[in-house]
Amino acid sequence: MTIFFIFIVAVVDLVILIYYPVPLEKRRASRAWPKTSGKISEGRIEFMGDSEGQTFYFARFTFIYHVSGSELTGTFDLRNFFHTEGFAASAIAKHRKGRTISVHYNPENPRDYITEFNKITNTSIWPIFLFLNISILFLLVLGQFNLL
Repeated sequence: MTIFFIFIVAVVDLVILIYYPVPLEKRRASRAWPKTSGKISEGRIEFMGDSEGQTFYFARFTFIYHVSGSELTGTFDLRNFFHTEGFAASAIAKHRKGRTISVHYNPENPRDYITEFNKITNTSIWPIFLFLNISILFLLVLGQFNLL
């Protein structure tokens, strides 16, 4: 049972590491991409619910950036671990319409981009990793002493 749980937690860790918030491969590739500036054109509070009736809030921003004379639009989300409406509202207040942001774009496909917010590792992921990995260590210790 302990080994099975540890395996499940390890798989979840791996999936989170690879897919959240931006795939690692894309973040690495973006280091060599050209950089331009964009301007936030809109910020709004979005929410989604789960099957247990909980609501998760986040801030979604739309921005405009220019590449080779073409105007392009993109979006990015700011989320935190607790998914509160207050966090989303404060993020929108902090990142107001007209704020300049950095945008790295793929020169082969300028609609493929990463903003300065995607490049920073999302702090909301670390509490999850911490919890999962402490759980693994706890279970390993309990298993060592035959307490499970």
